[in-house]
Amino acid sequence: MASCQDFAEELTALQHVGQVLGVTVHITPKFHAEMAGEGIEYSWAVCKSVYRKMPLDSKRGKDSFKALVNECISRDILKTEVVRKLSKRARAYICAYYILHQQQQQQVDLPLIDRLMKIFKTHRAALDFDAGFVESVIPKAIEDVVKLAMNIE
Repeated sequence: MASCQDFAEELTALQHVGQVLGVTVHITPKFHAEMAGEGIEYSWAVCKSVYRKMPLDSKRGKDSFKALVNECISRDILKTEVVRKLSKRARAYICAYYILHQQQQQQVDLPLIDRLMKIFKTHRAALDFDAGFVESVIPKAIEDVVKLAMNIE
């Protein structure tokens, strides 16, 4: 099917909706979270990490759950400098993938490439494969918020 011209040129449902809204949707390869545009996977990882640190009481009930989620995805957590760090990290991965792709096109047969390709073919989430980096970009002020929420002195 991929070789059929009409199939290859057909927009996905998401791309169609994006086109209607006046935006362009670029689909990244599946299972390559670090290539998702501008570090969105890292942004989600930061938000999930902050959410997981919050006490269970703040997650009970629909209203408190929604309020907590809104707090975790707010600009207080994802400040401009944090988002820029996350984007920089994602672009570094994109460059690494590009170099690997170029080496494959040139028929370079190095054991390193084989090992890296096996790693890259597996599913990864930013919070799993780069937890140290994610934790390092969470502002220290957030730790104080978590401690306050947990009533820890």
